Amino acid sequence: MPDKFSYPRPLVDERNDPAGTDGKALSVLPFAHFVATRTLPLLASPGLHSAAMPLIEELLPLLAASIAPDGSMSASAEVRYGQYLSILSDSVLSATGCDDKDVPLKPAVMTLLSLSVRLLHQLPAGAAAKVAPKGLLDVLARALTDAAVMHRYPNLHRVALPLLETARPDVSAVLRDVEAAGEATEAANAAAEIASKLSDGLPVPSDCASTVKQ
Repeated sequence: MPDKFSYPRPLVDERNDPAGTDGKALSVLPFAHFVATRTLPLLASPGLHSAAMPLIEELLPLLAASIAPDGSMSASAEVRYGQYLSILSDSVLSATGCDDKDVPLKPAVMTLLSLSVRLLHQLPAGAAAKVAPKGLLDVLARALTDAAVMHRYPNLHRVALPLLETARPDVSAVLRDVEAAGEATEAANAAAEIASKLSDGLPVPSDCASTVKQ
């Protein structure tokens, strides 16, 4: 039984056109675009997220039909995605502010950022810098360099970082350095702990011992 967010199949005259499409593939893009441009603005109100997000979840794969199988993107598709991301950007900026303060760790804000990242992830490589509003990329960059966000939402960091490689190379370079420094710190701490155990005559796991030798 369809739920309240499902849409019914179109009614057709099966006597003249059993498929209802004149033998041609039926494009869902006009319908998906129409619904998206009227549903995404609802996310500006956190109280409407629970009602709007299930429908948006259904729309995401339909919107992705704008991207050609070879990964290319038409000018009209760029315009459509620009509209979606501009709507989200307005909501994000309203919720977070345009200054350099930390990104609020509110569920509503993270829902907006996560949805923005999912839409950006549908774009061909390098298209984010061309399609996404600067304000949205700035907030996303602030979120990815926020230690609290990185700790609470590691998946957002993992998925969004590649998107910023071309859109915000300055931020991605900083994050790569931070990640490398973190790994080096962890390795140093592990080596120090192993050295302490060795000096105390305590057994050391074989995999840790191999790490020390390297």
